[in-house]
Amino acid sequence: GSRVSEVSGLRVKDCDLEQQCLHLTATPWRSLKTNNSERSVPLSHTAAAALGKLAQGKDPEAPLFPNYAKDRGADSCSAMLMKRLRSVITDKKLTMHSLRHRMKDKLRNTGCPEAISLAILGHSTNTVATNYGSGYALEVMREHLEKTWT
Repeated sequence: GSRVSEVSGLRVKDCDLEQQCLHLTATPWRSLKTNNSERSVPLSHTAAAALGKLAQGKDPEAPLFPNYAKDRGADSCSAMLMKRLRSVITDKKLTMHSLRHRMKDKLRNTGCPEAISLAILGHSTNTVATNYGSGYALEVMREHLEKTWT
């Protein structure tokens, strides 16, 4: 459910392997779309293992994906991913961003409460009350995401 720019702009330290999550924050080479975009998102065990291998031995402040840690790097990443997507999917209506829409549908179809879905995707409800507190616990979000991973 993360945006391409959020993932392509990760620092090594943003991959929290102990808690198996991504901490999505602004980096020196990438800002966030909205205030609600700053969040932690649980990872599947498979994704955490893959990112762990990628991050191993790197400086925590270094970009996880150095090829995309630059101006317009997210655009380059998106273009590369679209090229790979087109090699397996020919429906021109589907894009990398379609995966965020699919995640929203999967969360909805598994009975995930709307407020938790918004927190996972980094969306806002535009109410003051939703900004109170520190948000949902990772385990609460993970419980709903795990239903979409099966």
